[in-house]
Amino acid sequence: MDGRTPGVDVVDLARALVRGAEQRTHQPEITIDVDGALSFDLRLTSGLLMFAELAIDGKLDITIVNDSGQESFVAKHLSDATEGQFVEQL
Repeated sequence: MDGRTPGVDVVDLARALVRGAEQRTHQPEITIDVDGALSFDLRLTSGLLMFAELAIDGKLDITIVNDSGQESFVAKHLSDATEGQFVEQL
């Protein structure tokens, strides 16, 4: 993390994303990476997987993966996503 800390706005966003994931998914996996990013590994009600990362600077990246067949593929990728887009995917 190089001594960097997230701003209040990023902490508030993190709190909202965690709350949304906990309320709308079953057994969400939420971790903090070594670089300070908040990472989400979520199984959506649609059956798709959602991987998201909130960087310490507030940048939110979302990838939705369809892993229902023999081969996985990226169904959607949103870089620089918003809180609304995160919740919308849940």
